[in-house]
Amino acid sequence: MKKIIFILYLILSTLTSVFSASTGLNLSINFYDKQIYYPESTIKIKVTVANNGVTAFSFNSAEIHSYNFLLTVKTLKNISLSASEKYIIDHNKNKPVFYRQITLMPGEEYSFITTLDNYTTIQKPGIYVIESSFIPDFTKPESPLKFKSNILTLSIRPSVSVPVLKAIIDQDTHEILKKISLPPDEVVTYFLTARQKSDWNKFFLYLDLESLIQNEPRLEAKFRNSSESERITLINDYKESLRNQAVDTDILLVPSSFSIIQTSYTPLRGKVLVRETFKYRTYSEIKEYTYYLHRLDGIWTIYNYEIRNLGTE
Repeated sequence: MKKIIFILYLILSTLTSVFSASTGLNLSINFYDKQIYYPESTIKIKVTVANNGVTAFSFNSAEIHSYNFLLTVKTLKNISLSASEKYIIDHNKNKPVFYRQITLMPGEEYSFITTLDNYTTIQKPGIYVIESSFIPDFTKPESPLKFKSNILTLSIRPSVSVPVLKAIIDQDTHEILKKISLPPDEVVTYFLTARQKSDWNKFFLYLDLESLIQNEPRLEAKFRNSSESERITLINDYKESLRNQAVDTDILLVPSSFSIIQTSYTPLRGKVLVRETFKYRTYSEIKEYTYYLHRLDGIWTIYNYEIRNLGTE
């Protein structure tokens, strides 16, 4: 019995290869915006069908892509992951499936972006392999005439659940943020760009919170008389207050645009003059910020600032 099943598998595989070669169609998958992935990440996959043949090829493309294109995810032990809730719902609807006919001329291709959660749910960290199948006639899923894609290797890291670790994660790449040796003007540009994007982790990266606290009259004495552990708590509380825009609102203003006017520095101290514009509904306000930086262990950080109002326009 096993021998018969194996022979049938070989026949189906041969038919698939012959069909693919005869039509000149190629199915490929790639990560759309590859990054570091965690179980809770949204994993985008770009699926492409290319006509490398010499004749036109037509197929009916279902409105729900998973009727035509199947993404399977397996562990390294060749165990397939279960279908996601969305996949089950989409394929158990008692409704007609809408589709449109697509014709690919020689040299043309058809692509779309989908996410893995349309097919399966990854709940554990580990290494997985992803493969796609293309069924030109989705009304006959049992048809042996299917295309197979290339295989992608997917690495899922353990979830970042510790709050302290989350606070140093880049929200775009999900990598751990690290201070690097930037000149004072680039530090200020990095800081202001982060504020424009409301990227708090980057906003705090080159900000000397301990010095800012000591610039606050109501906090300076308390900080000076606190123990090391109490100072850490004060810094964390101050950081949270900044995030909630409850203190030091001048440094939290979001400029619609800014330009570096002047930069000067010695080996240990720096000053960056910035013209910042703040747009409101009927006017724009212009301010001149002077950021003061000091260099500690080769890294420039902002420890103080001054503001001068330049009027409106």
